[in-house]
Amino acid sequence: MLLDRKRVKFWQRIIFGFMALLMAGFGIAGVLGAFPGCGGGGPAPITDRIAQLEAKLQASPAAAATLRSLAEAYQQLGAQEPQGSEAQAAAWQTAAEYYQRYIEALGDPADDAGTTQKLADTYITLASLYTQLGDAEALVRVYGQLTDLQPNNAENYLYYGQAAQNAGRTDLAILAYRKYLELEPDSQFAADVRALLEELTGEPEPSPSATDGG
Repeated sequence: MLLDRKRVKFWQRIIFGFMALLMAGFGIAGVLGAFPGCGGGGPAPITDRIAQLEAKLQASPAAAATLRSLAEAYQQLGAQEPQGSEAQAAAWQTAAEYYQRYIEALGDPADDAGTTQKLADTYITLASLYTQLGDAEALVRVYGQLTDLQPNNAENYLYYGQAAQNAGRTDLAILAYRKYLELEPDSQFAADVRALLEELTGEPEPSPSATDGG
């Protein structure tokens, strides 16, 4: 079992990595603020920008670019509302809904690397929104979609496991952590994840040397 100090250091590293993802997800807010009509001191408030985009969407309801622009605008609107307010939560929830519609508009990435990356970036942004909203189940769902999209990205499974564990989905967390170890058996987090799995399952998690007969 992990010593408390070791456990704190482990989760600090995980949280720092996750916060980097959140910063990436919310980075669009700073970008939007730099453009006229998108807040940040521009000549028109973000609400005017939203109204323009919603009118544009009525003419073409499946336009992916417009859906993404609306999602970003509502995300920016939420960032401008008082922290923890109902108005902020409502804006971010609307942003999440538009991001989901954007994902649907992009369709199946198939072998299109560009679409795959757009989807991955959007899932990360959704993860940041659902974290801010405190929607644990939605966060688990998003990381499930992200791991389906990028099945060989070990880091995603680490965050997936954390999200599932926080949502009380212990069985799912165990599967995610084990998949992480399968992909990264010798990573800097591997020993910590094995110790965490031992706490969750009550049984020692074999190391690579043990499974290889070493």
